[in-house]
Amino acid sequence: MVWPAVAMRASDTAAAAVGELVRAQAEAHELISSLVVFWEPLGKLTADERAGFADTIDALCLSMRQLRDTEERLFNDCETAVPPDDQLDWPALFAAIESERSSRDVWDGRLRALATSWLP
Repeated sequence: MVWPAVAMRASDTAAAAVGELVRAQAEAHELISSLVVFWEPLGKLTADERAGFADTIDALCLSMRQLRDTEERLFNDCETAVPPDDQLDWPALFAAIESERSSRDVWDGRLRALATSWLP
């Protein structure tokens, strides 16, 4: 809801940043999909597979940082370009989205255990 509003109302630079955000989200999705191969291996990972896992995690971390940085810039563009009246229903929409997400506690321990056992 935020990014389409920014793309329609802000500068061409902001609209391009929305496109970059969508690209970075797709990249992060692909990296996460790649990790599924490592999460459920048929046997013990080889040294090359462990290195691939670590490289994929590094790439995912970089992608997530780029997402964060782009989003922070776009929120500033949103504040200046999207009229407050157009944002009135956003808090309720954000709350609905957040209520559908699981807590970090659900997956944090499992990912830490996985990383500890598979990273060199």
